[in-house]
Amino acid sequence: MSATETFRNAIKELGGQKAVASLIGRTQSTISAYVTGGTAPADVCMRLELETGGRFSAEDMRPDLADTFRKFRAAKPPASVRKTRRRAAA
Repeated sequence: MSATETFRNAIKELGGQKAVASLIGRTQSTISAYVTGGTAPADVCMRLELETGGRFSAEDMRPDLADTFRKFRAAKPPASVRKTRRRAAA
């Protein structure tokens, strides 16, 4: 499956362009532009991966950024995020 097909399938699973636009705070026309030939930004791909429970990976949507996504996941969160997570777990 191509990167574009993966991106399109993730959007379909989440309810279509309008639903995804609302979910991630973009306009439907922006999502449409990504689908019809534009390249979705890394943050959008990561968000779609999260929203689909990992069924569509950011790497599959943007294989050119695969190393960046792996480094991001491996990075230790900043102290402020770690504190927030501890408070939320309590």
